[in-house]
Amino acid sequence: LCHYPMVEWNMSRHGSILIHGHIHNNTDHPFWPLMAKTPTMLNASVDINHWKPVTLGELVKNNEEFKKNHLQEDSF
Repeated sequence: LCHYPMVEWNMSRHGSILIHGHIHNNTDHPFWPLMAKTPTMLNASVDINHWKPVTLGELVKNNEEFKKNHLQEDSF
């Protein structure tokens, strides 16, 4: 768990999960394509989690949906 998203973290290459905030729903960051394609990076920002606390399962689902929707939009 970290406020900022990171490109690599302890055990990231072995399936560990990084739960982060900071970016809200901003997809303009240069690292966004990498973040969107990394299923073990989970954005805990309220902007993509329906403005409420969520379970880990809901966090995973919300991130999958957000990443899928925004990768399609960014591929224009």
